Amino acid sequence: MSGAYSNVLVATMDKLKLLIADIPTQGLSLACEATAEELGLNEADEKLAGPLSVHLELSYHETDFSVSGSVDGMAVRQCVRCLSEFEDPLSMTVYADFVRQIEPRPKPTGVVNRAEREKRVSEADSGVPETDEEDEIYYYQGDQVDLAPMLREQVILAAPIQSLCHETCAGLCPRCGQNLNEGRCACAPEPINNPFRFLRERQEKGEGKARS
Repeated sequence: MSGAYSNVLVATMDKLKLLIADIPTQGLSLACEATAEELGLNEADEKLAGPLSVHLELSYHETDFSVSGSVDGMAVRQCVRCLSEFEDPLSMTVYADFVRQIEPRPKPTGVVNRAEREKRVSEADSGVPETDEEDEIYYYQGDQVDLAPMLREQVILAAPIQSLCHETCAGLCPRCGQNLNEGRCACAPEPINNPFRFLRERQEKGEGKARS
């Protein structure tokens, strides 16, 4: 954390629900831990191995303010080749603008799931412009703002579409299901001209492109 802000909170989770009046004009630094349950994350969104360490800096601009900082922790992911679960370091930067909204918006902020994330990534890869140009803008009403929905959304968007336990993962035997990382199975080697071997190699190449 930089020393730009003089007010530092070592906070419990409820401090992510802030009164706007409590954000001083010179800004505010906030540090806390947040569990998946406290952020509204379920295992379909992102599975965590423990609480996340959250460090945020808030800059106040009259009725609006910006939030920047970092989120660190450990996620539990499933390898796309061997289907084993493994712990994967989660480290991401956060930036968002919060704007006071007088009238209710038809689309609530902070409601993103894995399907929506995959749709956004697909649009970005295909060169199709996203329909929502305000992904980094969050709207609030009243005299209080909850930062948890923003953090939940940022964690979901930062998760990889496909995960590997390690780059050289050998995957599963297509015949007996043996995890080949744990040792060879008793199945005979596949013939060189086996069409299923060709398809599997193409699939693994596609996984490599998706991670790059």
